Amino acid sequence: MGEDDLPWFGQLLARTTAAGLTAFSGGGKYTARYLTARQGREHYDVPAFAATSSIDDADIEVADTKFLDTDNVFRMGAARIEAFSGTDSGLYKLIKDGSLEEYRQAAYELRSKRHDSHAAGNWNAPISFQDDGTVMALSILPIRKRRPL
Repeated sequence: MGEDDLPWFGQLLARTTAAGLTAFSGGGKYTARYLTARQGREHYDVPAFAATSSIDDADIEVADTKFLDTDNVFRMGAARIEAFSGTDSGLYKLIKDGSLEEYRQAAYELRSKRHDSHAAGNWNAPISFQDDGTVMALSILPIRKRRPL
């Protein structure tokens, strides 16, 4: 690879990262936009089903940053666990709009921004921030009493 290939390689990395972020956040149709057929676009470029199409439906705020995308609830024994996976809302909007160069610049500028899990407000559970603008947060939900059948 020569110096002339650097812009192409930068685009390749940005598209792959954008696809990874939207896949992590649950945005299948946005993920397909950034993948080639060889990378598996057909796995994301399909009609969405009710249980898998929830994107942009949840958010959490940490200090001055809003993270948005989706959350899921699952069971581990009797406990109900909420798992939130999301992306910095500014980055996600750029990716969703197809503004790849603007996304690359904004992502680079955000790399040094550190989030404090104590600033997560009401989210009183494990939360993990990554340099790419993503967050993963888990929370145990209150147990609901079931009505007798």
